[in-house]
Amino acid sequence: MSLKKKKAKRSKPKKRAKTIPQRGGEEVFMKVDYKVLGGRVTEVDLPTRATVGTLKSKANLSKHTASVNGEPADDNYELRDGDYVTLSEAVKGA
Repeated sequence: MSLKKKKAKRSKPKKRAKTIPQRGGEEVFMKVDYKVLGGRVTEVDLPTRATVGTLKSKANLSKHTASVNGEPADDNYELRDGDYVTLSEAVKGA
């Protein structure tokens, strides 16, 4: 007579943003999605306390205007993990 042990099922750990060391000791752990109007959605890793200006600089879109989660935002707006940023070309008024 043989005794067999049942294997315990392991639950999958929740996904978390990875901590990636960067130059200067800064760590990336925030993920933000952004889309340039007419383009596709891109996910980007940003350092803690990154701003819209940081994102625009990293994406090389400094002359675009931004909205975060559907609300207008200036370059000093501090982003949070999971924010959705829409970038559009600045429109000149008369």
